[in-house]
Amino acid sequence: MTKISIEQVNGQIADTINNHGPVYMVRLDPRGRPAEQRERRKASRPPTEIDQRDLLQQMQRLSDRSTVLDFMERQYATRNVLELESSQLHHLRWYVEVLLRRS
Repeated sequence: MTKISIEQVNGQIADTINNHGPVYMVRLDPRGRPAEQRERRKASRPPTEIDQRDLLQQMQRLSDRSTVLDFMERQYATRNVLELESSQLHHLRWYVEVLLRRS
């Protein structure tokens, strides 16, 4: 018989599953994301002007920038580089570099 209980531990929701074996505990924040993922996101550095400027310079070397802008709109719901976070900038930089190698 499996027993599942939900309780609040240190301000976080914790699910405890006991199936007459080991006890597994999954900690979630109130919004439902794992706590460690939330902490990692806080630790990521904000994008700098240098990162944004470098990416824009790379984009200028492309013959058709509309593919990059369409990609940004699909992935991040924006066409403005200045609105992206550092992880998004890194992903977009990778995409632009692939396009530059193909051309």
